[in-house]
Amino acid sequence: MKYIRLPNGNEAEVYNYSVTNSLIVKFLDKEFNEIKDFFGNAVIQYIDILDDDKNVIEHRDLGGMKRTTVSIEKGTIIKNEQKLIKEAYDEAINVILGQDDNGNDIIEKQTVHYDAVYDIVSKEVPVDFIIAILEHPSFEEQINDIKRQTGIIDITSLDLDGWKRYKQEENKRYFADFLENSYVEFNGKRYGVTEEDQTEMSLNYMHHTILKEAGQNSPLEWHAKKEKYEPFTESDFLTLSLIVKSFVSPYMNHMQEYKEQIYACKSINEVKDIKIEYPALEEVI
Repeated sequence: MKYIRLPNGNEAEVYNYSVTNSLIVKFLDKEFNEIKDFFGNAVIQYIDILDDDKNVIEHRDLGGMKRTTVSIEKGTIIKNEQKLIKEAYDEAINVILGQDDNGNDIIEKQTVHYDAVYDIVSKEVPVDFIIAILEHPSFEEQINDIKRQTGIIDITSLDLDGWKRYKQEENKRYFADFLENSYVEFNGKRYGVTEEDQTEMSLNYMHHTILKEAGQNSPLEWHAKKEKYEPFTESDFLTLSLIVKSFVSPYMNHMQEYKEQIYACKSINEVKDIKIEYPALEEVI
């Protein structure tokens, strides 16, 4: 058993991991959202690998990586189990203790106990792995992080095209924040509508369909906000997908309208005058 420890002190048990140009960590018996929250969105400079006694057995410098992907992967692990070959039993036997004065054997019945006999059998067990991938942010992402943290940007150096790109990034960021804080309700629960949620739902259904066509069993699962995965019927999964798409679609069109407006501007002042707004959560619900 090994553990991974982050610079902030957070620890989690890992199944395995590898470090190359990225950090790939495989978890077992963990929840999807638990691993997302474990790594968060911060840039991580190093990790420590711990043994069972929580002693550091490996220190790896990452040079600044952040979580880019968390996914679920079906797999198998090998588990060893004891198989009973022969049950325990007792047997009565005659034991000669010696001879009497007449030369006859002195016999006593004694009970001998035989322990059960087991064999070790290895078998494959299906499991769900949670895979987290951390990568180096692009130079543009690093600059944007600094800008977000400091709130400073050298707008004096931007030409018209630069202002358009800057405004469109702002448009996309406001749209992403809006989706992050929104949800749809289905069967009494709240479900996320972010781009990541939509992509994962599409991948889950595609994976399910491929295995189903191949004659393999692949149950559909999805999760409400801040909850663990639970089984879904195909009908409910498709219904929820349509509800999410129906919710997001008009706001996606709204975002595209802003984009079109931004890139149609003929001057920097026109770009500056565009006020990007998405409704507050209470206005949507």
